[in-house]
Amino acid sequence: INAIDFSVTQVSDVQKSIPFYRDILGLSIEDFNQEADWAEFSIGTNTLALCGPNAQAWGVPHQIPTQTGTTIALAVENIDEALEELRRRNVPILTDKKDSTVCYFAIISDPDGNCIWLHQGYADYHKK
Repeated sequence: INAIDFSVTQVSDVQKSIPFYRDILGLSIEDFNQEADWAEFSIGTNTLALCGPNAQAWGVPHQIPTQTGTTIALAVENIDEALEELRRRNVPILTDKKDSTVCYFAIISDPDGNCIWLHQGYADYHKK
């Protein structure tokens, strides 16, 4: 294994999920293929893909979105500011800011109930 090429999260409706990831989380959409029921967002050097139920026609097994499914952790510069903005937008905060001794994190929910971690590493986090 050399790297993570991309992460995939299953959603019930790709088109309805795009505004959450694009407009609320501020991710840059790079690709949307309605026929494939697939959307991709650029996050630094990585990609987050949203996969809908109709992607099975392309050979992707259908999975039902659940709160215990795939989880992603999104890096934020300031977790307090990020949480404040998400509260203003009525995004469910499942776990408020916690200190893990190497980072701060919080867990929010997308419209399908998928958990999304917000992660702010300590200043020396990537030096370890």
